[in-house]
Amino acid sequence: MKDAAPPRVADAAEVQLDRLRLITVEKVAELLAVSTRHVWRLVATGRLPAPVRLGRRSARWRPGDLESFIKEMK
Repeated sequence: MKDAAPPRVADAAEVQLDRLRLITVEKVAELLAVSTRHVWRLVATGRLPAPVRLGRRSARWRPGDLESFIKEMK
């Protein structure tokens, strides 16, 4: 039986790329345990940072913005 390869450790470039990924409204709702409608209410009232607009119908959040918001909630 061959030895199993050790788990791969993410290098710094992969970690940076992961931080650059943008998060959908569905994922934000899941992270906050609320509905997508409530996410938009939080944005409208200024409690949640506004998303980055990728087009007229496409919006995503930066992970750092959400991390800051969650830390402030605690």
